[in-house]
Amino acid sequence: MNSKTSNEMFKKDLDEYEMDFSPVKSYLSQTAMYVSLKTGLSKEDAIVYVKSILKKSNINNPNVRYRKRKDNGDRTTLNTPLTNYIADSIKDEEIIAPSLTTYDNPKNRQSFHSTFLTDNIKKRSIVKKIALKFKQDMINEE
Repeated sequence: MNSKTSNEMFKKDLDEYEMDFSPVKSYLSQTAMYVSLKTGLSKEDAIVYVKSILKKSNINNPNVRYRKRKDNGDRTTLNTPLTNYIADSIKDEEIIAPSLTTYDNPKNRQSFHSTFLTDNIKKRSIVKKIALKFKQDMINEE
């Protein structure tokens, strides 16, 4: 698809959209939008209101304990606040699963297992075709 052309479900050209991966900022914006729609407050007033509630509620940023693989394959245990964990994963372009497990992006580093499987699927396909031809030859000889 050409980035200059507009898809029917988008209002602007695709290259006019920007991706923002800030979970805290996104949460604040979405919550303020909800408050604005429900109460009739302006979006700016809703942001101020949501921030005041968050300050009063004493919500903490829990520490996450996780294991990270080093370049040599060894793993190390790390502790960091949840928002830092997510921000680091986004910065490193890792894939974040719903369980918050992160995976290297295939465009940055290819998995050994996926490379192995891709190569062997091709080899297996060739062997299966040979086996099928052999079976058909056996049937034709009978």
